Amino acid sequence: EAYQDHAGLAGAGDAEIVPAIIGACDSAKQSPEKAVYNHCLHGIGHALMLVTDLELPASLKLCDVLRGQDEPERCYSGAFMENVFNAGNPDHPARFVKPEDPSYPCTILDLRYQEICYSSQATFVLGRSGQNFSEAMKFCGAIPSSFAESCFASVGAGAVLDFSDNFPKLKKICDMAPPGKMRSQCIRGTVTVLAYRWAGEAQNYVGYCREVANDYRRACFVELGAVIGSWFD
Repeated sequence: EAYQDHAGLAGAGDAEIVPAIIGACDSAKQSPEKAVYNHCLHGIGHALMLVTDLELPASLKLCDVLRGQDEPERCYSGAFMENVFNAGNPDHPARFVKPEDPSYPCTILDLRYQEICYSSQATFVLGRSGQNFSEAMKFCGAIPSSFAESCFASVGAGAVLDFSDNFPKLKKICDMAPPGKMRSQCIRGTVTVLAYRWAGEAQNYVGYCREVANDYRRACFVELGAVIGSWFD
């Protein structure tokens, strides 16, 4: 609503609002920091959910209007996050959530949406279980294997919300993931969010990579460098 007022769209219908939302990030695209544009694309997903009255499939299809590399996926992530955020909202409840089936709505969506869906549902499992990371790890281990890596990364990312300044605890959480690729993905999710959380304050996330086990330390630093580099591509 605030955006509608700002853009002179108060009282406008979907035919006017949706194109305005899709184009809202045009100026951010010119930013020298790519992260600004990426965050804006994520925000579009949230906005489309509000415009469609939390109609998730419709919002995802509107995200597909974006054509640049990774642009629809960043929009999807915002739509899925909005869906999860409203899971327990009594005033505006999510329409595509089933507490008894955390794999829903991923199982009813087209394949192109499922990877980001499952990673978002890991966040849902964490919230529903009172931040029970073991429960979230079990969920990731039970979904189709082709989506498991992103799911474990999402659990690692979710841990930062509670323990951003507690590297031993963050290490302990990712140690719950199966050793090898899945644990590495959990670490990747953690260090990515730490880098965004402490942007410009390297001492607040480099220490995490020093904390992880030797087998994963190099990969942690490589991922950290990739994240920072992506901000300016």
